[in-house]
Amino acid sequence: MGFPATMSAELISQRAEFIKKVYSFFLASLMVAGLGVSLGPQVPAGMTLFIWLASLAMLVFCYVVRRSEPINIVALFGFTFLSGLSIGPLIHSLDMAGLMPVVYQALGITIGVFVGLTLYVFIAKEDFSWLGAFLFPALIGLLLVSVMSWFWPLSSGAYKIYLGFGTLLFVAYILYDTSMIVTRYPDDEYVTGAIELYLDFINLFLFILRLLLLNDDD
Repeated sequence: MGFPATMSAELISQRAEFIKKVYSFFLASLMVAGLGVSLGPQVPAGMTLFIWLASLAMLVFCYVVRRSEPINIVALFGFTFLSGLSIGPLIHSLDMAGLMPVVYQALGITIGVFVGLTLYVFIAKEDFSWLGAFLFPALIGLLLVSVMSWFWPLSSGAYKIYLGFGTLLFVAYILYDTSMIVTRYPDDEYVTGAIELYLDFINLFLFILRLLLLNDDD
């Protein structure tokens, strides 16, 4: 991977600036989501589904306006705030149950994995774009299992497999999306890059958290 040998110094500088912009908005998105999480306990129980649907709609809107400044930035932060707001009740319930150490452990593991994989992509200079052929079908399969589990709950063993598969899937997504950001995304797709990284991070965190909670119950 890495910058092509024929790329001029000016283009390399532009690409480096794009990458910096993507990660700046990604980190800002995490902070906005954190604000949403902190306000999550204030959300009435009956509004949880509405907020989740609103965050999904805002995510779609983010992709629609991803190249239109400054509405793309407003949409990005709107989505990440609603996303954090939807996660807030879960974190609050774990706090009330005295399980915040598990939450912090999951967050620490997620940060470590994310940083480690990001550095690997930048340093090893491997192109992981080939993963794209497998990731989307795997994601659809994961979503189908999740929906089906609402009607037919998974057994303990199947649930562990589901969580393990989800964790590995988003590990692979981090490699794929980071590779795409470094080498392939156009310079005006910085919001898209930030969204992809945010989704990878949050989903990996939630899968790791549920794995740790499952092990804690055992």
